[in-house]
Amino acid sequence: MHLLRIAIDGAQSTGKTTLWSQLQDRYGNQFSFVPEASRHIAKRFAVNTATDWQPLLANKDRLRSFFEQEEEWQVEQEIKVPFIADSSLFLIQAYRITFGVPTNDSVLSTAKYDLVLYCPPVSNFVADGFRFETQRDRVDQAYREITRSYFRGRLVELPTNGARLEQAVAAIDKQAT
Repeated sequence: MHLLRIAIDGAQSTGKTTLWSQLQDRYGNQFSFVPEASRHIAKRFAVNTATDWQPLLANKDRLRSFFEQEEEWQVEQEIKVPFIADSSLFLIQAYRITFGVPTNDSVLSTAKYDLVLYCPPVSNFVADGFRFETQRDRVDQAYREITRSYFRGRLVELPTNGARLEQAVAAIDKQAT
């Protein structure tokens, strides 16, 4: 298998983490599996539940710091190639745009992925106690603009039905050959 750099992207509550877990079961130790940066970094900013996001989102300086720490952590994790990441640096930039924080041009110019598996926001929102519900469509729009401008790899938009895992595996296996 080639040293692939793969990300699973989409706005909140689109099934990214579920797919990431399924791919972890499927591919095991063939890849390094990078968890979602926001879940890792959030605790540093006292975000443990969905209601904890509002104070952070209301403070642009703290929010900028949050995004910067997410990016730093993500870059460190993505050194372990091959990898499958639950969310990409591009998605972090989409959240920056959505919440009025300027994008990080250096991250945009250096983010490298061979394949992005995109989960569109057509499913119903599933509250997990951590995610906030607002702005899914805006995140999706910003993400599509970012990837059109900066992403040079292969983007596969996955279906929202039971064929998602099958199509993700097919895309990964095709990319690996």
